[in-house]
Amino acid sequence: MDVSRLCAGAPGIIPLAIDKSLKETFIEDGIEVRMKNFLPRDVYDVDETGYWARTRIVTGVFFGVCMSVAMYFILSNTPNLLHPPTPGRLLLMGILSGLFFGVALTEFLRLRARQLVDRLYAADLRLVVPPPAEDIFSYQLPCTRIAGHVGVGGILYLGNLEFMFSPHKLNPPSATALRIGPVDAIEVRLAEALPQRNWLQRILVPRPQPYLEIEWGAARACFLVPNAVNTSELLARFVREVPKTEANQKGSRDE
Repeated sequence: MDVSRLCAGAPGIIPLAIDKSLKETFIEDGIEVRMKNFLPRDVYDVDETGYWARTRIVTGVFFGVCMSVAMYFILSNTPNLLHPPTPGRLLLMGILSGLFFGVALTEFLRLRARQLVDRLYAADLRLVVPPPAEDIFSYQLPCTRIAGHVGVGGILYLGNLEFMFSPHKLNPPSATALRIGPVDAIEVRLAEALPQRNWLQRILVPRPQPYLEIEWGAARACFLVPNAVNTSELLARFVREVPKTEANQKGSRDE
């Protein structure tokens, strides 16, 4: 999972189901609010885009080439060497150093990404901004809101009256919460992946994934979620199955 976007992925379709067994608890102003996770935790670790596998290769090749060139100039200017460098030795040094660096750096970054998702999934209040106590939400969905070409990580809270996206505390202050609703007006669909803007994106992200698009009235928002195809179906079913109460038909809240 890309640390900045909180998502991971891999080829293939993974069956998803709303995770009703896991409950997280917010304590705010002495009020306990229980919330379930919408998706299982392990789907966030799947490398759908191929980013992590490609990063391992790219960083390894880059570091290996730099190491080979550096060792060539260092050893070539070192007098009285018992075993002067040969192209084969330099190539072997570059391959081994690049392999180690690519694997080590990628695993370190992926570990940090998993730790970030763990904190979001567990509703760590040092990172998560919980919804107001008067709002009632049933599920939380860690995801990334896409605004243009900028990603804002956070949690999408799902309720019977409305949804709310709340950015986590690592985002800049300009990232603000977004209310979506009422639920009766929400439509969920897939949106095509944004075109890759430069050669580096094309190299590092070989399989761009579609986005989850939510539209309500004249407004719309796009989110990067694990396995967007299945997640969009689950979310659309959640919207369809929301009880059609009088409160829903009137809107999310009296204004």
